[in-house]
Amino acid sequence: MKKIFIDPGHGDQGGDFGAIALDGTREADITLDIAQILKKLLSKKYQVYLSRERKMSDFPIYNNNLVFFSFYICKLLY
Repeated sequence: MKKIFIDPGHGDQGGDFGAIALDGTREADITLDIAQILKKLLSKKYQVYLSRERKMSDFPIYNNNLVFFSFYICKLLY
């Protein structure tokens, strides 16, 4: 089974939550929500991992059946 590794930008480690909207919404929360939706959709066909569920260093990046997907949101307009 092919594997997909999703890295939603600005996790809660180290206190860097990324962009913060006027209403207090954090980039880290939005990217995690999107990643969880993607995982749910993609898990029907692929083995999906989220970087916030396990350390990236614990995952073998050299795997031939791996797609690595990392994303951020640059600006929040709320």
